[in-house]
Amino acid sequence: MEKRDFDEKGLSMDDVTDICAKFSDNILSEFRKKRQYLNAILSKNEVDRIDPYGKKLFLRIGRGVYVLNPDLEILIAEDQWMNVYDMKFTEKMTRERNEAIKKEAVIRHHQQWEEEREKARLHEEAERKRRLEDWHNQWKW
Repeated sequence: MEKRDFDEKGLSMDDVTDICAKFSDNILSEFRKKRQYLNAILSKNEVDRIDPYGKKLFLRIGRGVYVLNPDLEILIAEDQWMNVYDMKFTEKMTRERNEAIKKEAVIRHHQQWEEEREKARLHEEAERKRRLEDWHNQWKW
């Protein structure tokens, strides 16, 4: 089990800055690639943000970790809207879902740890029996 198994499941600021850095300056100017600017844009457009100009595009599920708003819908035809997660054919990512995923990872890790512990206990018990038999065989008359 690795540390990333317990991380938030979303787009981190490192991911966003890496993606934006790949754009040429003609498409995305240098100051718009900076972490501070990107963080301000993501923060301004959070679902829970009370801002009359905010677009409520992103849901922050952890410190510096964002997902698309689970309620975000896109107009695909006249009077026909489709949820972005339905378009991607994925399950909606919410804070609760993120916590459930992390909880499942903890449970799996705990089960693996218990299995390894039991395996080590059985191995140690077998080794102790073997040493005890060797000792009895050594001192037999």
